[in-house]
Amino acid sequence: MGAAHVIVLRYHEIALKGRNRPFFVRRLSDNVRRATAGLPVGALARASARLLLPLDDLAAWPETRGRLARVFGLANFSLAHEVALGGEPDAALDRLGAAILARLSAVSMSSFRVLTKRADKRFPLPSPEVNRRLGRTIQEATRARVDLDHAALTVAVDILPGRAFFALEKVAGAGGLPVGTSGRVLALLSGGIDSPVAAWRMMRRGCAVVPRSDEPGEGAAHRCRARPLGARGRPAPRRLRRGAAPDRRGDRASAARRSLPADDVPHRRGDRARDGRGGAGDR
Repeated sequence: MGAAHVIVLRYHEIALKGRNRPFFVRRLSDNVRRATAGLPVGALARASARLLLPLDDLAAWPETRGRLARVFGLANFSLAHEVALGGEPDAALDRLGAAILARLSAVSMSSFRVLTKRADKRFPLPSPEVNRRLGRTIQEATRARVDLDHAALTVAVDILPGRAFFALEKVAGAGGLPVGTSGRVLALLSGGIDSPVAAWRMMRRGCAVVPRSDEPGEGAAHRCRARPLGARGRPAPRRLRRGAAPDRRGDRASAARRSLPADDVPHRRGDRARDGRGGAGDR
């Protein structure tokens, strides 16, 4: 890709979608582009069940990391460095080991391990052999202890066709499915924690959530709770109108005063709570 730093984005559940996988990957790519809008990043590319996002300015990594961590559909991601794997496998591993040692020169570690994912099966050396060779190179240069279970530092290596990416940190993603792959739902936000948590869980399963308050007079408080929902995965729907849902016993004039259609919500969550059918956390 030509960039000094590349963010390798990995997904997990999407890979199980069979012939529907391209749809999920496209939606995830769109959400990643929205999440990183305005940041110094390059064009997003696909490679062997991964997304590659060049980072043009290393100073933007903390902000980029924070945004990507909120994108549903990403299992994890890493700020990685690219090494060409052309030529003989032994020579390619030597170049990869030298690049890793250059990055480790400023890192203090008591123990380490190497974890390799060989997406390109045409590369003749299997992952365990790559782990052993790179591990021996790192140990001889740093004298650090190898710990496969509780390592202080993990060197993650992704072998793709013609190139490899290595990273010294793997950031956990939000997981689940990309927002927008499972339709659009309305979330009634009340005074408790149950409704925001339910909305978050629906977003994690791919739903685009439209947050709506169901308690008149608490608009500011509910906007504070609704704003984080719109920030996860993709921006809130363009026509999102936050406000109080009309009482089912109210008339159309009351609904018009709140800028909401009278048939927008069939009933209020608050009525169910007063009738003893609502969750205790939302009363």
